[in-house]
Amino acid sequence: MFEVGFSEIIVIVVVALIVIGPDKLPKLARTYGLLYGRAQRYISGVKQDIDRQVALDTMKKATADAQQKLLSMQASLLEVHAEVEELVIAPPVAKPTAAVDVAYVESAQAEPVALK
Repeated sequence: MFEVGFSEIIVIVVVALIVIGPDKLPKLARTYGLLYGRAQRYISGVKQDIDRQVALDTMKKATADAQQKLLSMQASLLEVHAEVEELVIAPPVAKPTAAVDVAYVESAQAEPVALK
């Protein structure tokens, strides 16, 4: 915003010394310092509260995302489990056989031979 240099601070102190007086200026400066310290501690506490809240919100979001992924994985695993049970428990389906089976005789040429 605006900068206050050393020369401006000297002017402010001199004016305060003239207006307030030398006997009240140290007490006023001490009071100002105490109030400034309290304000800094209060602001620091508010910043810490905000940081904690942001961290908590981030953790809640990460937890919700992880839970959603786990639920989708569970659903897909249940589907796979059902398919595996269906394949294991279900009787095997017999393939229709042709009237003539073809077999390969082990020879140098490996030609098909019809079996009756």
